[in-house]
Amino acid sequence: THAHSDHLSGLPAIIANFRPEELWLGTESQAKGYEPVVEAARQYGTTVKRYSTGDQIAFGTARLAVLNPPKGFVAATHRNEDSLVMQAFYGQTSALLTGDAERKTEGEIAGIAEKASLLKVAHHGSGSSTTPELLKKTQPGFAVISAGYRNLYGHPRADVLARLRAAQVRTYRTDISGAVTFYLDGQQVTVSLPNRR
Repeated sequence: THAHSDHLSGLPAIIANFRPEELWLGTESQAKGYEPVVEAARQYGTTVKRYSTGDQIAFGTARLAVLNPPKGFVAATHRNEDSLVMQAFYGQTSALLTGDAERKTEGEIAGIAEKASLLKVAHHGSGSSTTPELLKKTQPGFAVISAGYRNLYGHPRADVLARLRAAQVRTYRTDISGAVTFYLDGQQVTVSLPNRR
């Protein structure tokens, strides 16, 4: 979603192993951190596509709307606000994929996002994100927080969890449940948790 190492360091290996047809980047993708990723895409014949606010992508019978970064945006430094934010729509269901967007960007997203069945909580559940404004606009039924077990940052924050509870969002966390899978069939969301031994 943006050029911080926790979001892109593994991408060259993913490209090498899975050989995707396309790599989607935001307009901030000239950042130095992207060089190994773009080189891996070139090496394995993956087409690099850049997207910005207002772009629409047809993906089979699904549709994706790009909500961030703004057109023409170029960052001087790597920032969470540069995150490529997309909302995927399939039938009556949708997922809002927020990257590490923070308060300012969430305010802009809230102006254009639609109701979401599933929210990927921004910035690992940091206090800088998951604003009441965004929750009110998107009214997610489900949310997932990607955070490492006992991470150094204390993610997710208690205040973020409280906001999600207050909005009656059924929330899952990778630090507790592992790799949670969500299936959107166009009518409803089904959750699958990994088998634990």
